[in-house]
Amino acid sequence: MRAKKTAVVAAVVTAAFAGLALFAAPASAAPTPPGAEAADGYFYFYEHADYVGQCKHAGTIEMYSLMCGNMNDKTSSVWNNAYAGRPDAVRVYENDRFGGASMCISRGEMISNLAHRQLSDGGSANDRISSHRWERGC
Repeated sequence: MRAKKTAVVAAVVTAAFAGLALFAAPASAAPTPPGAEAADGYFYFYEHADYVGQCKHAGTIEMYSLMCGNMNDKTSSVWNNAYAGRPDAVRVYENDRFGGASMCISRGEMISNLAHRQLSDGGSANDRISSHRWERGC
């Protein structure tokens, strides 16, 4: 009798876990910037990872301290949404006026977390960007 009860309990527990699997949430896709459908000629930089706290600019910026209420050393994710055929790569720099370590971001490249990328000095790019300019390719 005891073996029969154990078998019944095991069958109920197995069925319960199988039922939970039916209601499990699907795996979520990687975050993408809002409006990521078509090129608009802007370089977007965000205060937080996963494209939160947006600032955008179409030109060259010598000092991030003058942008969007001071974005100096606060950028954690970026998106280069440049048009093709123009200077379409963006080089970001550690210091104002294009100084210090740098990193090139190709047209269409989206980086949801700069903590996982390095500047040319080998250090993390997160919260270290102070200026950027457009270039012809990386």
